[in-house]
Amino acid sequence: MIKYIPLNQNILQAAVAEINAGKCLLLFPTRRSKLAALKLYQPNWNFGEHSFLTMDEWKESLFVSDQPILKEEKRTLAFYQSLSRSAKDFFHLNSYFQIIDFAKNFFDFRQELKEELVTDDRILEILEQKQTAGDWQLKTWQMLLSIEEDYRTFLHEHGFADQLFLRDNHLCSQELSFDRIIVVNQFYFTEFEKQLLTKLSDKFVILSQLPAARFDEKNLQISSEFNAADIKPFLPAPVHLHIAADQTEMIAQLASELTKSASAEIIDFQFEKQSYAHLLSRQYFGKSTFIGFSESRFYRFLQTILELENSLIWEGKPFLISLQAFLSLLAADDLLAYFLTEKAPRERFRTYIFGLIDQDFKYLDTEFFQTKNSEFMPVWQAIYSFLQEVNQIKSIAGMIDFLRDRLDLSYLLADLANKTKLAETLLQSLADFASIETCGVVTDWQQIFPTNTAANLFKLFLDYLKPKKLNPEFQIVKTRSGSQVCRIPAI
Repeated sequence: MIKYIPLNQNILQAAVAEINAGKCLLLFPTRRSKLAALKLYQPNWNFGEHSFLTMDEWKESLFVSDQPILKEEKRTLAFYQSLSRSAKDFFHLNSYFQIIDFAKNFFDFRQELKEELVTDDRILEILEQKQTAGDWQLKTWQMLLSIEEDYRTFLHEHGFADQLFLRDNHLCSQELSFDRIIVVNQFYFTEFEKQLLTKLSDKFVILSQLPAARFDEKNLQISSEFNAADIKPFLPAPVHLHIAADQTEMIAQLASELTKSASAEIIDFQFEKQSYAHLLSRQYFGKSTFIGFSESRFYRFLQTILELENSLIWEGKPFLISLQAFLSLLAADDLLAYFLTEKAPRERFRTYIFGLIDQDFKYLDTEFFQTKNSEFMPVWQAIYSFLQEVNQIKSIAGMIDFLRDRLDLSYLLADLANKTKLAETLLQSLADFASIETCGVVTDWQQIFPTNTAANLFKLFLDYLKPKKLNPEFQIVKTRSGSQVCRIPAI
């Protein structure tokens, strides 16, 4: 059954109103819309057996495994270890970091085929009918099938599972035992989703904000005739289109429009990443308050150490440091303060190194400072010793011991410690990252990173931390009356 909700009505409120005394499952296209609906329903304090899930979360819950299911970094690391030499050569994959995008594309591709119920035999049939130079498409497809089989074997031998293969199992009947399934505002249904809903046709209701004439109820898909004219009757005000020659002109036009009303709403995709975002005051526009983990002093310090590690040349006593890479440490005063706490010596050290760069010095080692009998020998030696200790790290467990015992975490976390849950986020991240080893996904890192093991482990950890967000503990925002920023897509 399909219920059509006008665009000028809140479809989430309509979804919550559909909940009855039975066991209800509400399915949403995005996590954001799910959380918004939960917030609407919270005042009722009567969740009972009702469930709020995204469509993807529900589909994952339908197939269970008695083995750990690999995701994210663990999945990619397992995939890399399963690759044969011939597969690496075929796709020109020479290192772990080269296969990250390849692995994502591989899993996305195979998952899409399963979602659309396209069989391997059907793909093979299509490719065998095509005549291409050297049959490269057919050979590529055969190699992908071989890679998938090798990955499946690796999982079996090591006692892991992957969501990609779980659909070979039977459906979990417990996850189908809802009295009512409410699908909220989903515009596209995969063939697998259609199959599920058909099986549960006596239980589900779809809430849609598409015009009834533009939705093919039989095939659960949007009509090709759907266009902007269908939503025009629901627009609260006329839309004026301004075409700008470049972004500067667009920003100028935006500024002009903002002066015409005391109440303004900016609708933009990934607003914080747009070049003009910094021009608008937080005092008047409610921009995102999340802080990226990569902005923390801890992250920037490890990133700088990684740059230095990657620049080392194993000549000299005990090795040479690139002054070009060293500039990252010099440029960030709070990072240099980790090794030189007093401001005046920091300035002298910075001036001294800049002077060497002006004299065309490219690399330095400790012997240089010894022969010069330099006052900066202690700080240079401290940096060298630090890098030498980093180079001894051969595992995640060793890296965590180093971070705990060797770093001055009280200083490196101090910049955001009172504003966010930085320390808590870091500890949780370390625990999850350590599980790569503790659950046995990787037992010997030198098989993954034959050279520069320590530097590559730090890069892996930084890549893991980079997307994390920190939510400020307290927020007091003064806003211009009625002004706000909306991000698309929101729900």
